[in-house]
Amino acid sequence: MPTSGVILFFDAASHPEVTFVSKSARSTGDHDLDVLGDLTIRGITHEVTLAVLDISTPQLDMRENQRIGATATTMIRRADFGMTWNKTLDAGGVVVGELVTVSLEISLIAATSCSEKTRSGPVETANGTDRGSPP
Repeated sequence: MPTSGVILFFDAASHPEVTFVSKSARSTGDHDLDVLGDLTIRGITHEVTLAVLDISTPQLDMRENQRIGATATTMIRRADFGMTWNKTLDAGGVVVGELVTVSLEISLIAATSCSEKTRSGPVETANGTDRGSPP
């Protein structure tokens, strides 16, 4: 949202994606991990560590997919990602703090191998024709 020509915060119109690419992980407890990786916001990338907590035990969802859940957090300096707008309050201080907590609620589905998805025999399409077996 521009204010006097200044782009505020995430500028989602120009930067619609926030990404995290993990590099390594280490256990910090029975159901906790620290995951090191590259966080990209507004096209700017910095290395951060996500504290991944409360990793659930695997459960089957309604589609019979194996799924786990977790909560992840990290702290960033918003200026490091180009979010520099602020305003001084009349009573002192500023409107927006410099440190921001990034919080994620994560749901992961186990990957399936190609052999698990492959079935033998003909495959019928919507118009009834045989496409043969999937690879």
